[in-house]
Amino acid sequence: MLFAQVLGNLLEQKEITAYRLAKETGLSQSLISDWRKGKTIPSSDKLMTLSRFFGVSIDYLLDNPPAAFQPTEAVRIPIYGSIFSAETLGSGKGIERYIDAQVENPEEYFYLSMAGSSMSASGILSNATVLVHRQDTACDGQIVACLPMGKTATFRRFRCCGDAALLLPEGAPADSFVWSGTSPDLSEAALLGVAVSSLNPL
Repeated sequence: MLFAQVLGNLLEQKEITAYRLAKETGLSQSLISDWRKGKTIPSSDKLMTLSRFFGVSIDYLLDNPPAAFQPTEAVRIPIYGSIFSAETLGSGKGIERYIDAQVENPEEYFYLSMAGSSMSASGILSNATVLVHRQDTACDGQIVACLPMGKTATFRRFRCCGDAALLLPEGAPADSFVWSGTSPDLSEAALLGVAVSSLNPL
């Protein structure tokens, strides 16, 4: 499948317009138009932006990409079984084991095991191992790893609705978290990063 088709399918599935994609990612509309027409494909930094926005891997975006797009060596990424504070990341505490992954800047990534089925409708099943890119911001619609209200780390769909920011489950009943105001303070959400891909249990 060509990248243009993959991008078109993602926009359709998530009901996102090219205008909204441009506005929320900072990508130019003319560039997105060229991608959709199959004139060009994104550079590596633009692929990372799209990967974070849609919550899919770069491999998914490129649909079995040629070797030129793959990092040359797999690197070890830590898997955390649970995270109780942002300080856990990088401290060496809470690491259960490591998985090899092909990513650039491996220090910006970690895996987190999903407990429960609160995100099963999004494709993240109970006991899945999810690759997360470390960052403290997110775009509307992305799946994020977070520590809402001081709870243990979990995954939620991040939504911006007017003056409110929400962290919503997509599966079994679970807590939702809402912040409101002209500039919602998301520090209490303690965003750890954006989900990139999921290794679901067999």
